[in-house]
Amino acid sequence: MTRVALIEPPEGGNETPLVEARSRGRAAESSPKKAGRLRGLLGRGLRLLFKVAVPLFILYLAVLAFAGLKASRPDVPRRGDVETVIPVTTQPALAGTFQPEMRLYGEVAAGQKLEIRALVGGKIAATSDNLRNGGFISGGELLFEVDRFRYQVALAETRQSLAEAEARLAELKLTGAGETERLALAERQYQIAARDLERARSLISSQSVAERTADDREIRAVEQQLAVVASRNKVELNETHVAQQEAVIERLRQAVALAERDLDDTRVIAPYDGYVGNVTAEVGRFVTANEQVAEFYDADWLEARFVMSNSQFSRIVAADGTLIGRPVKVRWNVGNNPLVYDATIERIGAQIKAESGGIEVFARIEAVDDQTLLRSGAFVEVVVPDRPYRDVVRLPEAAVYDSDHVFVIGEDSRLVERPVTVVGRDIDQVFIEGDFAGSEAILTMRLPGVGEGLKVSVP
Repeated sequence: MTRVALIEPPEGGNETPLVEARSRGRAAESSPKKAGRLRGLLGRGLRLLFKVAVPLFILYLAVLAFAGLKASRPDVPRRGDVETVIPVTTQPALAGTFQPEMRLYGEVAAGQKLEIRALVGGKIAATSDNLRNGGFISGGELLFEVDRFRYQVALAETRQSLAEAEARLAELKLTGAGETERLALAERQYQIAARDLERARSLISSQSVAERTADDREIRAVEQQLAVVASRNKVELNETHVAQQEAVIERLRQAVALAERDLDDTRVIAPYDGYVGNVTAEVGRFVTANEQVAEFYDADWLEARFVMSNSQFSRIVAADGTLIGRPVKVRWNVGNNPLVYDATIERIGAQIKAESGGIEVFARIEAVDDQTLLRSGAFVEVVVPDRPYRDVVRLPEAAVYDSDHVFVIGEDSRLVERPVTVVGRDIDQVFIEGDFAGSEAILTMRLPGVGEGLKVSVP
């Protein structure tokens, strides 16, 4: 058994010796820890000082080396300022007559374009072998044919009706002739009866004839007069029937002509040489009257349609008085080998193009036939000769500064400003008028800060 001795504090409760002993113990334990922390802080400080001090020291050495080299550099004698001479390109100011070309763009259109339609309804019985999209068909060649049977029957029935009506007319005319003869006889009998009545009345006064006899003769005269009236009515009625029948015959004759035309319209013929497109006609297909089955383009008439601006149009008209008859070139750019066609301006559009503000122009392409590769709808370039410019100098556009002056090479190869007037343009070229002495050399390139007196050299 372990025994524990309890030490009682002295009377009065004074514990100072024990507390001091504990404090001394803790102080002895914390002293090594504080020393370690101080050593760590000192080490980090030295490392940081090393990282900063070394680069600063190297930089200091470099500055000293630069200063030493600069101080030991030998003196080089300075030359005076040398004037800069700029090499330039020039062109002699030679005046002449030039005719630029306007390059416009448009499309090719067929001079004549027809919508091929079925003139009568029915089943298509035959078509041309060339009635295919892009096919060429000669003028007069059959395009397609609608089944003719019912139109042949309709024509035959109409002709029969006409023959019947003509026979009826002949019958009416014969009847009319008979009625006319009967009327003539009735009128003769009436005249005889009238004379007989007059004689009877003249004999009554002499009592040679009884009054009864005179009355009988009057009755007979009236009966003859009634016969005349009846015959005349029949003649007039027959004439009315004849007129009606003649109208019927005329109507039937028109019906026969219409039936003949319908029969002819079953065959649709090409009106001229051309190409077909948007073809829907096939053998066995039913079509209705006026149904479109293809489009037909004139193979011998192609034209380029393009738009000229107001300024372009006015320049040519002011110089030549008209645009009609002006030759142009039509270029169809197909790959690396463009196809060029000659054309002539034939007409001008009926109205100004509101969306472009220009004038529509049509030029007919020459020497077009079934071997021509160009087709309607092609996008083409149209080269139109502009008005000629006489006694002008042609320069690159870069040679004109501010659109009103150029520079020429003067004495001592220095630039001299000359005022000019730009009278025309051709792509990147300009035509100018100005006062040039002889064939002065004109600056043809752009220079920054260019001005009079600048010294230049011409290679």
